[in-house]
Amino acid sequence: MFSNPFYGDFMSAAEYTARKSGYHIMISGADSGQTYAEVARTRGLDGVIVVGMNDDEECRQLKTLNIPVVLVDSYCEASGFHSISVDDMQGGYMATKYLLEKGLRRIAHVTGHVNDRGVNFLRHKGYEKALGEYGLSTEQSLLLSGEVSFEYGCEMGEYLAGMAERPDGVFVSADILAVGLCMGLRGRGVRIPKDISVIGFDDSLLSKTCDPPLTTIHQDVAAKGAEAVKLLISENHTLQNKVFPLTLVERGSVR
Repeated sequence: MFSNPFYGDFMSAAEYTARKSGYHIMISGADSGQTYAEVARTRGLDGVIVVGMNDDEECRQLKTLNIPVVLVDSYCEASGFHSISVDDMQGGYMATKYLLEKGLRRIAHVTGHVNDRGVNFLRHKGYEKALGEYGLSTEQSLLLSGEVSFEYGCEMGEYLAGMAERPDGVFVSADILAVGLCMGLRGRGVRIPKDISVIGFDDSLLSKTCDPPLTTIHQDVAAKGAEAVKLLISENHTLQNKVFPLTLVERGSVR
């Protein structure tokens, strides 16, 4: 998980904020066949922050804990929790529209697994919305979904480089994927942005050190981590739904 800077930025801010208030953070995943609620009961936790969960049954089980729960980037139908997110659909739309405004028309989308809800689903919907506004339809051959990892990004860069009809732009749903994608493209002799333009999502440290520096959608990941802890330990029990803003950061990966 921590190969993705998103989680390092999030947890660093969450841990610092918790420690200042006399709490400690425990990082845990659920083993196969185990629920997050079972983890919380076993560990005797005072509260839970869950990142990227879209399972309604998991949410229902968390409600039985009778401890504070904050959902981050999670899309569950069950209510009763504080939530923190960004407008993921708007972010996908912003990124794709930016490429379209630059005159690019054959735009691929490289993303994590796309299910029927969640961050990847909504960012893909934003991608489709932008294409639709320009009279373009989604080509299945240009939707590449898999693991959110540097390695998968490299693989997809090599794949796109070898296509008979390459895209002229790529919207990538996470910076770590985008950086891998750029390396894969360059390894096959594709010039960025002259041959293919690339835009990412997150604005992590990787985006600034990429060659060329990555144009990306900025979200304040550290602020999300800090706010998650503040909501968890707050004595105000009124449910909060915090939606953090997104901005587009222009660098050198889009022509």
